[in-house]
Amino acid sequence: VGTSLSKKLAESGHQICCVDLALPDTKLDSIEYHQGDLTDHQQVDQLLSEGFDGIIHLAAISRAGIARAQPVLCWNHNVHATSSLLQKCVLLLNSPWFILASSREVEYLTPDTPYDIKNTYGYTKKVSEELISLFYPVNTQRACIFRLSDVYGTANDHQGKVLSLFLNKAMDHQPITIDNPAHRCFFTHIDDVVSHIVAEVEQIDGRGAFSRSIYKLWSEESVDLVTLARLIIRLTNSRSELSIAQTASGQMGETPAGDLAHYIGLEEGLLRLIREMQRD
Repeated sequence: VGTSLSKKLAESGHQICCVDLALPDTKLDSIEYHQGDLTDHQQVDQLLSEGFDGIIHLAAISRAGIARAQPVLCWNHNVHATSSLLQKCVLLLNSPWFILASSREVEYLTPDTPYDIKNTYGYTKKVSEELISLFYPVNTQRACIFRLSDVYGTANDHQGKVLSLFLNKAMDHQPITIDNPAHRCFFTHIDDVVSHIVAEVEQIDGRGAFSRSIYKLWSEESVDLVTLARLIIRLTNSRSELSIAQTASGQMGETPAGDLAHYIGLEEGLLRLIREMQRD
């Protein structure tokens, strides 16, 4: 998300400073890049001293497998680093507005939900959202949360994601195995995510306040893994064979409605992505 968003904001005339663990292969002259980690408090202090109108916080350990395997690491990056960043921001003379990227996983968690290490990532995002309300009270309209869901649409996406795995196997005509056929995904195209965040940045630049505190960036359209695999096989003209294992569903429950009414449909989004992957 960060690469696409920073590019779009720069094209819109904003001065952008990007901080990431790894620098992109292709850099834009209009963007200032820094390789770094939010857990490096000295570096964060130095960067914040430059002064910024706003901060868009996208950094997190978001892969569920990593979060389950290394929960302490996940909490340190997703919660403690976020808390430290927020505290530093509100102590600045000209406190910047703040956008936090969160997750649809938060929707499944209530005060009565027992902690489950399988959803460590979701819990860390829920706590991060609560930290936002602590440091940036809602009535100030200076902070905004974007809950994201299964974002896709770039060829350089994480290759461990189910969509990337299915696409790569289909394009190589390799067998596709599905272990959890009932699991449903709520995919959101990267262009929809970027356009909504950019719109809110323009909103706070124009009137000094966000129009709302939380956005749920997914639509009512969902797809199970079997339907997804078959759609990808069809769109790529693949000879991949599909193997389906009848295992229990890992779905966490009914997904609340999202805010996207007008969006790029899955088939159109997949066709765009396939063309991009074929060019590469």
